[in-house]
Amino acid sequence: METRNGVTKYIYNDKEYNSEDEMMDAIKKDFANFGPSGPTNTNQNTNHNTNQNTNQVDNSLANQISNRIWTNYYYEDDLRQGFPDMKRRIYQQTNNYRDLHGVPHLQVNHSLAYEAQQYAHQLAQTNNFAHDSRNRAKGWGENLAMGSPSIAHLAVKWWYDEIKAYDFSKPGFKSGTGHFTQLVWKNTRQVGCGVASNLKLVYVVYAIIKDIRKNLKRTAQKTLINNNQEDIPLRIKISRRIWANYNPKVDSKKGFFDMKRRIYLETNEFIKLHNVPILTINRNLAYEAQKQANYLA
Repeated sequence: METRNGVTKYIYNDKEYNSEDEMMDAIKKDFANFGPSGPTNTNQNTNHNTNQNTNQVDNSLANQISNRIWTNYYYEDDLRQGFPDMKRRIYQQTNNYRDLHGVPHLQVNHSLAYEAQQYAHQLAQTNNFAHDSRNRAKGWGENLAMGSPSIAHLAVKWWYDEIKAYDFSKPGFKSGTGHFTQLVWKNTRQVGCGVASNLKLVYVVYAIIKDIRKNLKRTAQKTLINNNQEDIPLRIKISRRIWANYNPKVDSKKGFFDMKRRIYLETNEFIKLHNVPILTINRNLAYEAQKQANYLA
């Protein structure tokens, strides 16, 4: 946004618009899942307390993950602290989606996060919603999102929803799926997130370090899992993830310590799906349970 001779111009992708509404219309044409036209819009309220549990659009696995992660998110509290909670949940949501595709979790690169935060501030100050031109030279990928305070937290969900347009039988880049592939690309390892607000709009900058530009066609099948197995029940996916690489023979020699740890973890993963408090371990109760197990054995 620039003001010249008393006239305010709104800038998006280096083009000038006479009003904010005109600029927003242009953005919506480029981003099908942008803001209020997106697939999981929430109603704005006075204190921006966003609890998606009351606004589930459908029962898809991606929506369940998003609903669980953003339950009890308080925008105004987070704004005052510089959005640490939003960024934490964004990282968590990304890795939950990557779990669906069997690819490694992303690790936070603090230098990258700093750069993303600086660019988010720049976007918020200028209202110029465009990618950072320096990314190509640095070899970084970047996802951007912009929305009103009540819906900006849905950025990762908007990006992931592009899975609907992705052709797993012909892996590789396809128009309208770039944000999705950035999230779940197997060779991606590090990420940094920046969030900034100018009180009217919230800008989310999601920068990643990746190596997918070379030999894309040859490596696409290897670097993006070709099936997210949406038809498999969520409970089975959770169980498979929790019990991956479990070795009962080794664990039996250690008193089944690992089995008990995974049982606690799996139980709380299921509990989270219902938006109720997780269980904590009572050592006395665990001792009595172990005594009973020994007796039964």
